[in-house]
Amino acid sequence: MSIFNYEESMQLLADMQPRPIPGEPERYRVTEKAIGKPWDVCPLRPLNFWFRTRRVFAFGHPISPRTPNVYALHLQPPSAFVRFLLHLLQSFPSFIRSWFHLHLPEWFLPNRIVLKCQKRGTDVEYADDERLERLFEAEHYAYNRLKPIQGLTIPRCYGSTHFSGRKALILQHCPGETLEQPEAATLSYSESKKLLGDSFNEMADQGAVQQDASLSNFILAPDKRRITAVGLERVTFPNTSEDIECHSLLSMQTTLENYLGRQRFLRSDGYLEAA
Repeated sequence: MSIFNYEESMQLLADMQPRPIPGEPERYRVTEKAIGKPWDVCPLRPLNFWFRTRRVFAFGHPISPRTPNVYALHLQPPSAFVRFLLHLLQSFPSFIRSWFHLHLPEWFLPNRIVLKCQKRGTDVEYADDERLERLFEAEHYAYNRLKPIQGLTIPRCYGSTHFSGRKALILQHCPGETLEQPEAATLSYSESKKLLGDSFNEMADQGAVQQDASLSNFILAPDKRRITAVGLERVTFPNTSEDIECHSLLSMQTTLENYLGRQRFLRSDGYLEAA
């Protein structure tokens, strides 16, 4: 049992709030060293998988060598006959179109998606396949539980499939850069605090907490007005509103602290400079 009550815990967390790092600029911009630098880009290759009744053909690549289980895919266009049927469907009443979207989502996938496979023991050091399966199922559960904020705070999940002998989730492609990349590390302190706070609060409103504060789990939109949370394997659903608020604030502050430290590192390494 905690030695603090709820009000004392929240005050303690407020006192622990990360502050701007002394000596760091108020605003940043990327340097020539960062512009045009390929960040862990892998070559495209053809691949395919079944999604319910459709064989999906695509060109894709792992998003990063550090995440060989996560693929960015460009889907090949459907045949002329299928395109004709989809075009014909647009003339049907909206309730019929909605039924098809709900029950046959495989025919309405966007051109760009993300395929996130269950990790293998060879993908993660010191992790066994049983534990990795639990993490995959936890992420699948989180997406199902958080349907009201799919496409907003978290990516849309179109469904699950199997690829290369393992389970996989078909997810919305979210444009932008993760917060660890120089292009997304240019937010001011107040901007990063607000956007991260919005993301964590929107999840907290659904009873969820993103416990993984890794910056690779947060994508900054190109217009820099929204942060999308990805990597939901360690999302938790605390039992009480007090626990949700406390854990959410603590995780948000840890992420903010990681972000401020990342900015300092990138500036010292020559990828950012004072704006």
